[in-house]
Amino acid sequence: MASVQPAQNPRFNVHRRSQPNGSIQKNKPRRFMHNDFQLNQDGRRRQPMPASLPQQHPKPPLNLNAPLLNANPPQNPNPSQNTNSLPNGKQGRKRRVSESTPGWHPVAKKKRPRSEGDAGTARALRFSPYSSSVQASPRNDERSLKRLSEQIWEDYFATRQAPQRYAQKLQLRDYLLSIFELAFPGCSLHICGSTCNGLATNESDVDLCLLLTKTRKIDQKFEARVILHQLNNMLKRSAYVQRCHVIYAKVPILKFRDCESGCDCDINVNNTVGIKNTHLLQGYCGYDVRIPPLIMIVKKWAKRHGINDASQGTLSSYSIAMMVLHYLQEPCQPPVVPSLQMAYPDIFDEARNILDLSLENPSTRIPNGGSGNQETLGELLLGFFRYYAEQFRWEDDVISVRQGRKYPKGTSRVWFNKFICIEEPFDLSCVARAVHTKEKFNAIIQRIKIAYYTLTVSPFLESIMSGS
Repeated sequence: MASVQPAQNPRFNVHRRSQPNGSIQKNKPRRFMHNDFQLNQDGRRRQPMPASLPQQHPKPPLNLNAPLLNANPPQNPNPSQNTNSLPNGKQGRKRRVSESTPGWHPVAKKKRPRSEGDAGTARALRFSPYSSSVQASPRNDERSLKRLSEQIWEDYFATRQAPQRYAQKLQLRDYLLSIFELAFPGCSLHICGSTCNGLATNESDVDLCLLLTKTRKIDQKFEARVILHQLNNMLKRSAYVQRCHVIYAKVPILKFRDCESGCDCDINVNNTVGIKNTHLLQGYCGYDVRIPPLIMIVKKWAKRHGINDASQGTLSSYSIAMMVLHYLQEPCQPPVVPSLQMAYPDIFDEARNILDLSLENPSTRIPNGGSGNQETLGELLLGFFRYYAEQFRWEDDVISVRQGRKYPKGTSRVWFNKFICIEEPFDLSCVARAVHTKEKFNAIIQRIKIAYYTLTVSPFLESIMSGS
């Protein structure tokens, strides 16, 4: 007689999933699920009975004199512990969380500390560089501009030309003069430009003027080029000179690099206007201590954004210096510096001997009575960008440091078809003639406006120096 198998409890049917290759893979059993629980007759899960029922204590008698609300309810000594316990005193299984899944426990992102001069501040404004005006931010207070002034001073003392560097340039001048005297006896070689006027850094090049004659002018188109090619052939024989070549311009120059000092040199022939300009800027830089760091920081800003290269159709360093001096003369009230050519005509006379100018420091002859303007460097820098971004009329006005003011173009042929009109203090030509395309002019104006809008929001030096 066949034995009767006892009825087995129905088991939980685990879900199966077919794979693309036809095989069947079992899923892992889910949590808290096991295969030995029983079902009722109606198909529902039967709840397990505890081994022993919990002992029920009789309720205490009602005390009518007790207060209605308990002022000090019992506190759970361990809030993280789950008070809902299972039968038999077993605690519920805690959920396991892996450290590799941080999404289960989202951690609040740390707030990025606000840095001085955030590079994205200006971009976050979503402004147009050609908008009419911009409201100054409340954060642009006196403390912020004071910090901007400190940054300008720190940059000036860190980057200005060291005395050792100036001594190296003097030795280079003496070495070159010994070579040129072999072909041109009686000539003189003068250092001009930023090396002598107080606006040089350790990376600045050396501008030299070879003075052959003091009685007549040398034609810069033909005669000067021939002389420069002769000098080029002489310097190529030297072991200390590299990359020597002649550049054709309105004032042609001989450009090369000195291997001993690492200086880039530019030599012109009989360009006496450059010596006079150096003498004039030396007087302005010695008049007020705020002028050199202000000009140097504007030059650094322009070079950082690619608008300080006359060979590429943008502003030259001399043009930037003239723009800063013009702002400090008339638009800045009270003015920081007057027109030195108008105030001291005997010191800056155009008919003076060139040899006397190269040996004289005009700031020693100018009585520095002090300026009535007490603004800081940060306020002057912000005012400089504000003036050229919103107030100066580029299409109608001419910058004149010689007169200490601006004047209208009029019908003069000197300013015809010129986008930026800056008067040369001695020969009255256009200093910014290198800016000859509308595209370069718009790029310069746009950079000035962006710098002004950025400083109104984030008045720190890194704000205007960042970006390309």
